[in-house]
Parts: sequence; structure tokens; C-alpha cells
Amino acid sequence: MQKSLSLRRGLTIFGLIGCITGLLALGFWFRWRYVQNVSLDVDEFTTLWAARRILATGLPSMPSGVVYTRGLLNMYITALFGVLGGLTYTVGRLPSVCFGLASIVMVFGLGGRLWNRRVGWLAALALVLIPETIKWDSSARFYAQLVFFTLLTMASAFVLARMDADRHNDQGNVWRAHLLFALCFVLALFSQEETILLYPALVMGVWWWRGWRYFLQPATITAHVICVAAMAVRYLFEIVGQPGYFTAVQTHKSYIDPAISWYAIDQLFLPLLPQLWLLFLPVALILSLIQLQRVGWRPARLPLFHQATLFFLVHFVIVAGFLIFVV
Repeated sequence: MQKSLSLRRGLTIFGLIGCITGLLALGFWFRWRYVQNVSLDVDEFTTLWAARRILATGLPSMPSGVVYTRGLLNMYITALFGVLGGLTYTVGRLPSVCFGLASIVMVFGLGGRLWNRRVGWLAALALVLIPETIKWDSSARFYAQLVFFTLLTMASAFVLARMDADRHNDQGNVWRAHLLFALCFVLALFSQEETILLYPALVMGVWWWRGWRYFLQPATITAHVICVAAMAVRYLFEIVGQPGYFTAVQTHKSYIDPAISWYAIDQLFLPLLPQLWLLFLPVALILSLIQLQRVGWRPARLPLFHQATLFFLVHFVIVAGFLIFVV
């Protein structure tokens, strides 16, 4: 009986590994075809130029002397790939391919752990097949890294939201979880500075789950001091590297402008409407709100499936609100 059970478990694990390997192979094939057959756009040339300057001087400086700051982490990783394989067009795109494939594995694991295996398969299949994902997972830009580290940041924040410090005796695990969250946020921030829009949503989400007393814990204070310090360093790098840039932009098109941004709606959200997978978003939101009402609007009392859905939706709604009404 035990042998039969062990055999079935082994076959299940073997089949699971085979299926995810096949999914990754399909994802790699789509991305490799893009790498080999689609020419670089002007932004990719800029990234590769900046990576060459990193190899030469240590900084992504332009011929004008201005430091290029878009996707700092990506440029340094691209430079590292250049050291290992030569900074060709193909090699310059490989970091995005690697992070894109890593994201497929991650969403498969997160989907299966936080929701169920069907959700994991659906999320992984979406990342494999969505045209925009294939494009940015195959380009010498920072978007694939941004997706990977942003998802890791949100997942680590969800772990913090569900961690009951009063019942958690191992303070080592508490500190490790908080430091992991801070590390993921810093990596996402240096992948692209727009990650700063996610920070208020992260704070509000965990506050809703844990309450304000949670933010008085030493591990929590340390993690958020690291996050705030990283945002300050990123801002200083922008100011020093591109003097006068913010002033010039504010003069013609303000970063902060409390009004409805029809540009954001037209460029970011309307193109998504024809994609059928987006239909799951309002359905998930409605179902989560129904479940939330049943537990007295206390998200920590929800089953894990609905907690995960609500937590990630909170971030989507807050960030989308910033893009449409504020930024």
C-alpha cells in the first residue's frame, strides 16, 4: 500500500516536472523566435549603449555626460552578460529571456500555493502566450525584471500580511521575512523607478490585514527604513545623474497632476480590453467583496484563496488609481 502510494506520488511529481518543462520550452521558443527575427528598437539600442559604457567606465553615461537611469539594474546585468558572452544584440536580450522564464515558474508556484494548481497553470500559460509578455521578455529592456521582482515583492508582502507576530515564536523567521520583502522591493525599484507607485499600496495592504500596531515592530521598522532609504538613493541618483531633468519635465508635463489622465486610460488600459483574460479581473473583485462582507470586512478571516485574490487586487486598484487620477 505504501509502495503504491509512493509510486503514485513519484509519478505525479515526475509528470508535474515534465509539464512545467514543456511549458517553459514553449515559452522559450516564442521568445527565442522574437530575439532572432525582430529588430531592436531605439530603446534597446540605448540600453546596450549604456551597458557598454558601464563596461568602459562603470556608469551608464551618455555622450552628453548625462547618466542614463532607466532600468539601472537591468543595464548592469546586461553588462555582466556582455562580459560573459560579448555584448551582441542577442546577448543583450538574454537577461530578459531568463527573467521572463523565471516569472513563468514563479507564477506557477505562487498560483498553486496561494490559490490552487489550476490557477497556477492558467497564470503560467498566460505569461507564456500573451503577446506583450513575449515582446518584453525578448527585448533588451527592464520590463521582464520589473515583472519578476514586483511579483516577488507583492508575494513577500502577502507573507507579512498573514504572519501573526504574536503567535510566531521564531523571531528569526520574522526578521528574514521582513528583510526579504525589503530586498525584493529594492531590486524592483532599481529595475524601474515607477515601482515607487507600488509602495503606498504595499503599506495600505499590510495595514488592512495587520493593523497599525504591526508597524511598531522592530523588524517592520527596519524593513521600511530600508525601503525609504532606497527610494531616497534612487531619487538622488536621478537628480545627480540628470541635473535639471525634473525641472524641465515639471515645466511641460507635471509628474504629479491630480486630474483624470485620459492618456493613461488610452495607452495603458483600453488596449487590454480585447484580451479575454482581463474578464477575470472584475469577476474576481466582485467575488472577493462578497466573501469579505461575509466576514465583517476583515480580510485576515478569509480563506487563503480569497485573501490572496483580494490582496493582489488591492494593489492593482491602488496603482491603477494613481496612474489615472494622480500621476
